[in-house]
Amino acid sequence: MTKHFVSGNLARLLHGGGVSDTLLRRAAEIQDGLRKNIVDYANALDDVKNPSHASSAEADALATNAASQMNAEAMRGAQNLASSCDELDNARKYLIAFVLKHGIDRKPEQPDALFSAVIFALLGVFEGMLTALFFLGGGFVAGFGEALGLGLSISGINVVVAGLIGGGFFGRFWYYGLHAPEPDVTMKRKRLAGRVGSVVTACLLLLLLLASGILRASGEPEHLGFTFETIGAAATNFHSLLLWVLGLSFSILAWKKGLSAFSDPYPGFSEASKAITRSDEDMRDAYHEANDAIKDIADEAQDDLADLAEEAQDLRAELESGLKIVRRKREEMLSAIAGAPTEFAAFCEAQSSTLRIVTPKNDLDLTGIKQAFEADVTALRNEVPTIPESLNLDLDSFEEARAKAELKISQALFGATQTLNDAYSKALSHNA
Repeated sequence: MTKHFVSGNLARLLHGGGVSDTLLRRAAEIQDGLRKNIVDYANALDDVKNPSHASSAEADALATNAASQMNAEAMRGAQNLASSCDELDNARKYLIAFVLKHGIDRKPEQPDALFSAVIFALLGVFEGMLTALFFLGGGFVAGFGEALGLGLSISGINVVVAGLIGGGFFGRFWYYGLHAPEPDVTMKRKRLAGRVGSVVTACLLLLLLLASGILRASGEPEHLGFTFETIGAAATNFHSLLLWVLGLSFSILAWKKGLSAFSDPYPGFSEASKAITRSDEDMRDAYHEANDAIKDIADEAQDDLADLAEEAQDLRAELESGLKIVRRKREEMLSAIAGAPTEFAAFCEAQSSTLRIVTPKNDLDLTGIKQAFEADVTALRNEVPTIPESLNLDLDSFEEARAKAELKISQALFGATQTLNDAYSKALSHNA
């Protein structure tokens, strides 16, 4: 059961039973309804006065965090640049030690591997086509396709063995450690192995050339044999001799190209010099990586700040809409409070008329009752919260905080970039 509340003066005037209880209950109902409306209005006003939104503190925290991250990234990049300088120093020391140890008095060669691969391919194709013409002219192949296949097979073996195995591997060790001031046992062993391997490779190439000449002279690949008769027959065959000259020429070209096709002719010299190049590239990569990271942090912070500003604008619109609602509620409530005495007076007159019909004489003081009720209702006006002149101070302060946050981010970006650039310039001058 709902308990109603009225003032003491009104309760004293309305005592007894019957109509008094009815008036008392009606007065309480009207006042309770007004108080409930006041509470609802106060809650709505609090929601408008204290919206949940991105505060100035959030904008400042976002900028502070971004500045801290950019500074940390700049310091990390500077440390990486310093480490790259140390690695470069070590690479230079190793190269100097390598040059002194092996007695090298020239700069290292850094050939283009792709260009060398193209040269090998062209050597193989060109030799294969010329070789195919020799076999096609002999009339013992079915056609140009078969002759080309045979020629490319011979040239392919010749280029690979001469260029990659002979010159590219064993040949590079022919003079290994020969000019070293104090050659050690390892140098001598590698040089010996290189020379032995080169001789064996040259023998294999010789066998290939002899086989191609004998094949051209005899025309019988199924009965290929290395005898004095077959070799002598090839040696007296003009086409076989030309084929030998052709194969030997391409073997020499491939061997010579293989010495410096993919690295410096002296084993280990390219690797020692490449360490410097790698250290220099690592230094540049460290700079660009740190620089990009700093810019990404700044861009992300600006985007987050823009999101907060957009949220603030949405809340500003929501706040204006909320203000319209609470103003309307206040007007309706004040109107209800103002009209409550009239409503209660009408109710009292109706009840009084009924009472006079039943009991011509009664002791109810309707005038005092109406005045007491009006005093109670008028007092409720003081419980109605007022609307502040401006409720968007937080949003206005956010705009100011946003401008300060953007400035802090820009200054942090400039400072972090400057720190990184100073470290990079120092590294470049160190490497010069």
